[in-house]
Order: sequence, then C-alpha cells, then structure tokens
Amino acid sequence: MTEKTAPAGLIWALGLTQIIGYGTLYYSFSILAPAMARDFSVPLDWLFGLLSLSLLFGGLIAPKAGAWADRFGAGRVMVPGSIAAGIALMAAAYSPNAIAFGISLVVMELASAFVLYGTAFAAIVQIGGRDAQRSITHLTLIAGFASTLFWPLTGTLSSQFDWPTI
Repeated sequence: MTEKTAPAGLIWALGLTQIIGYGTLYYSFSILAPAMARDFSVPLDWLFGLLSLSLLFGGLIAPKAGAWADRFGAGRVMVPGSIAAGIALMAAAYSPNAIAFGISLVVMELASAFVLYGTAFAAIVQIGGRDAQRSITHLTLIAGFASTLFWPLTGTLSSQFDWPTI
C-alpha cells in the first residue's frame, strides 16, 4: 500500500502561513514585550500574564476550531481565522491602553486556534487522507523556521521602529 500525500505546493503554502502565523502571533511577542510594557505603563510580568490568559482562551476554543475544520473544511476555517488574526494584530498596534491591547491579544489567540498547526494538519489530512504523516512532518519542518526567521527579524526591526509599526 502506498502512502497518500498532500501536494507539495499545498505543504509549502501552509508552511509559509505557519511561519508568518507563529512569527507574528507568538515569537515576536517576547522581543516586543518590554517596549509594550513601557508604553502601556504596566509591569512586564503583567503583560506575560495577559499572554498566558490569552493562550488559555485559545486553548478553550481549539476543540470548536477542530470541529468546524471537520465540518466545514480546514481551508474554509483558516481564511476567516487569518482575517481575524490580522485584524487583531492591527487592533493591538493601535491600542490606546493596556485593556484594549489585552482584548486584541485574546482575539489573536482565539484566531490562532483556527489558523495554526491543528487546523493546518487537518487540512493536510483532508486532502492527503489518513496516511498523511509524511506531509505533516514536512509542514512541521518548514514551520520550524518561524523562530529562526522572526526572532532576528523582529529584533532588527524593533531597533529601527517602535513596536506598533513593526
């Protein structure tokens, strides 16, 4: 029996979305957090606590995201999830205070449940079948470059620009 795999173009496209998604929704946060805390006049610990709370909300909605990916198709869930993540990132950049920023952070993490690994893996299985392990491994390897790319990129940009403009 031969293993069925998803098309290479799909894996590379999903890999790019995962790199951008993890890079913007997670990895850039630790680099930008000190400037955010300073601008909002809140302790850095408070900001990371807010991220933790947001991650909890994202985890709570993840089963619903999975159910919708199964019901409607992962691709149909990822598109509005990506739009919501983009809007939440813009809202964070334009937040006038820590409360507004916190709300945008919660929305980011809710959206992440619809666009990151769980939903991307569902898309691969929906296209490649139950034996799509090799495609999932390839996607994981590609997406692993998110931290390699976004930590130095965010660090470089943050030395040139204020955090909301990055």
